[in-house]
Amino acid sequence: MKNRKYVIISGANSGLGKSLAENFLKDGDHVLLLFRKKINKSYFLKFKNKKQILIFYKLDLINRNEIKKFILFLKSNFKYANVLINNAADIGPMGLFHINNFTKWSNNILINLVNTAFLIQKIIPIFIKKKSFIVNISGGGSTKYREFFSAYSVSKTGIVRLTENLSKEYSKTMIKFFAISPGVMKTKMF
Repeated sequence: MKNRKYVIISGANSGLGKSLAENFLKDGDHVLLLFRKKINKSYFLKFKNKKQILIFYKLDLINRNEIKKFILFLKSNFKYANVLINNAADIGPMGLFHINNFTKWSNNILINLVNTAFLIQKIIPIFIKKKSFIVNISGGGSTKYREFFSAYSVSKTGIVRLTENLSKEYSKTMIKFFAISPGVMKTKMF
C-alpha cells in the first residue's frame, strides 16, 4: 500500500481546487479543504473512504489573523500535512489600470501574493523536517502580459518568482516547491 499524502488545498470549493480534491480523495489520500465562502461538503464526502481524513476549514486569505488560527488548527488536527496546494485566487478588478478601484486592486495582490506568501512562511516550519511539497498555482497571469487584468497578472507573476526563490533557499531541505500554470479552464473565475 502506498504512503498516503496529507494534502491541503486552498480554493477547494470550485474549479481546479475542487477537481484536485476529488482526485486526491479517490487516490485514498487525507485531505484538508480550505474555502472562503461556502463548500458543498456532501460532494466531497461521497469520495471519502472510512480510513481517510477529510477536513473542511473556512479561511479567508485576506485576513492574516485567520491564517494564524489556521496554522494552530493544523498543528493540532492535521499535523502530518505534507502537501500544500495554493490554488485560491481572486481575479481582481478588470479594465484599464487608471480606472480600477485601487483598494480592490491592492486586495487582489494581498490575497494572491502577499497572504499566500504569509501562509507559506507559516507552514514551512511544519513541513521542513519531512518530505513535503508546496505547489503554487500561478495561472495564466504569469505566462505573459494580461491587458485589463493587471492586479491578477502582477500577483501571479510574483507567485512564480517567490516559488523560484524558495526552491533555491530550501534546496537543502526535504521541501520541494513548484509553480504550475494549468492554463485557462472553465471555472467561476472565467
